[in-house]
Amino acid sequence: MSVTLHENIMVLEGYLNNVLNSLTNFNANNKFRDNISRINYNIDKFERLRQKLLEENNREELRRASQGLNEKVKQILLFYDNIIEQNENEQKKIKSELKDLINKKKLNNYL
Repeated sequence: MSVTLHENIMVLEGYLNNVLNSLTNFNANNKFRDNISRINYNIDKFERLRQKLLEENNREELRRASQGLNEKVKQILLFYDNIIEQNENEQKKIKSELKDLINKKKLNNYL
């Protein structure tokens, strides 16, 4: 593996680490737009460098050099899945509470 390829793989890993850090620090108190724009920026930089490496290197050599990145990608996907699941659960909870309030209002109107 060439030094340049190794350095580029480390840069790719840095982009993935930045995404993971943004996702880890993501909570209701953080500004959603700031986190998403930071995440999108790092993903865009990652994808551009990845495309460049695909054009300039042997695929097999690149695959071997970047095997360690797969775990980070899986972690990112897991974070996204968890965020989606949390939002869906929150929506279900709010929907249930609204339904209860509507039913109570209807009951009060009948009384």
